[in-house]
Amino acid sequence: MRKIQYLIGAVALVAGFSSAAWAQMAPPATPDLTQGIMDEGADAAKAAMKPKTKMAKPVKKMKMPTSVTLKITNARAVAVTALTIGAAGSEAGKNVVPKPLAPGKSTSIKLDTKKGCSFDIRGAFEDDAAIEADAVDFCADNNLVLKE
Repeated sequence: MRKIQYLIGAVALVAGFSSAAWAQMAPPATPDLTQGIMDEGADAAKAAMKPKTKMAKPVKKMKMPTSVTLKITNARAVAVTALTIGAAGSEAGKNVVPKPLAPGKSTSIKLDTKKGCSFDIRGAFEDDAAIEADAVDFCADNNLVLKE
């Protein structure tokens, strides 16, 4: 009798393992996500799957101007006698005020910016004061105000 009980217990044990192992080996059921959407029609399903927002367009590179008009204003109490503007880092430059620029007056000049927008400035005033500035970007700001 004991042999039969062990045998029945072993069969039950093997049957339990095999059904548990089979349940683990079976692939999981995948839910049907289109259920309900597909009932309304294929076009409605495609429209529902499209994103609602549009992608941003790439930013265009800004073209560098070939020239810039520089407005020079003398805000000092004395006249500007010389003002030399040249490409940044170069020793060359040209005097952009051929005659003295009186106090409170302005003038405009055109600068070639094909090689860049940075310029070095050297200037002199009637009272023997001087001005020096290196690598000024006139494409970013085309106003030069000379102050005390």
